[in-house]
Amino acid sequence: MAAGVVEEGVEEGHGVGHVVAEELVVVAVVRCCLELAASVGKTFLPSDVVVVDIKEPGPVPVDNSGYGY
Repeated sequence: MAAGVVEEGVEEGHGVGHVVAEELVVVAVVRCCLELAASVGKTFLPSDVVVVDIKEPGPVPVDNSGYGY
């Protein structure tokens, strides 16, 4: 929500702070994700070779609950 904009049916001061706080949390999460992605990219881009350990899949657990899932 832009500064100075009030939703229809919501009086000024009622719920506006809550909406702004939720938007700040979303912005913080997105910023954190972008910073992490940039850090990983910065590590891999200048590399000539990247070695990754691929794990073998383990055995599938047997379901003995009787529900058939």
